[in-house]
Amino acid sequence: AVCTPTRYGLLTGRYCWRTSLKSGVLWGYSPSLIEPGRMTVASLLKSQGYRDADVTHSRETSDGELRIVFAIHRGAPYRIAQIAIDGHSAMTTVELQDGPLKRVRLEEGQPFVQSRLDAAASEIGEDYRRRGYADVKVNASAGAETTPVGEATRPVAVRLTIAEGVRTLVGSVVFDGNRS
Repeated sequence: AVCTPTRYGLLTGRYCWRTSLKSGVLWGYSPSLIEPGRMTVASLLKSQGYRDADVTHSRETSDGELRIVFAIHRGAPYRIAQIAIDGHSAMTTVELQDGPLKRVRLEEGQPFVQSRLDAAASEIGEDYRRRGYADVKVNASAGAETTPVGEATRPVAVRLTIAEGVRTLVGSVVFDGNRS
């Protein structure tokens, strides 16, 4: 097998011929064949809560034969230990938990995935805007807590801070113009 097609296939699980490269190989400074957002082994592991997942490869030559060796380092799994929500008065904690947080699967005990936290902040902002809070700001942060002795899973504390701003309501709508 040739290096580029083999690496692409192993990292993405797709045939290399599905890319723009139909023959040959890429050189060291060529643009990546892996499209942004394409699932790879590392991104799959990260989506399962392995925040430090990394996949590397090396080339080994032995007896005139080239071997490409992939090293997959999962790292420790991260799980959401607690979710704190501050600054909300227009929506209750239960509304936030059962609405935007549940829609993106951001719940205690679930694997911690940064993109889910970002999506939760976005969903909360959209829910507030639908209620008339046009200037709402949602700040999301996460920090790994100290791992208890003997535990392999790393607990993560998630905090969502909401600055609601002023609520704007439309009092009335008047149409002026031609009459039939």
